[in-house]
Amino acid sequence: MADPMDGGMAGQNVGAAPPAPRRPGTSPEERAERLAGARRRAGAAKGLIGVVAALVFGAAAVFAKQSYPGHPKGTAAPLGAPRRFVDVVRQDQLQGGVVGPPQAPPGAATSAS
Repeated sequence: MADPMDGGMAGQNVGAAPPAPRRPGTSPEERAERLAGARRRAGAAKGLIGVVAALVFGAAAVFAKQSYPGHPKGTAAPLGAPRRFVDVVRQDQLQGGVVGPPQAPPGAATSAS
């Protein structure tokens, strides 16, 4: 006996959309060919990205090596104090009492009880 509330559509999905029509030319073989082509293109794109990344990394390494501030651009010259400074320091050391060791405060003393 049919339910009068279902509108005579017993056993059918009322809210479901009808199945999509199959596109022409979508046989399993044609789909496999399309997927193989897509995989080839994806592999080529990944390879290109890898090559570009390696080139950018190499260029950055060369640039960093050449622009590093501590990178010696020529021969290093020995460092020394100016002659006038050395003379003044020697003269000051020869004068007694100009610079002396710091004086320590007297030690704490306790009284005997």
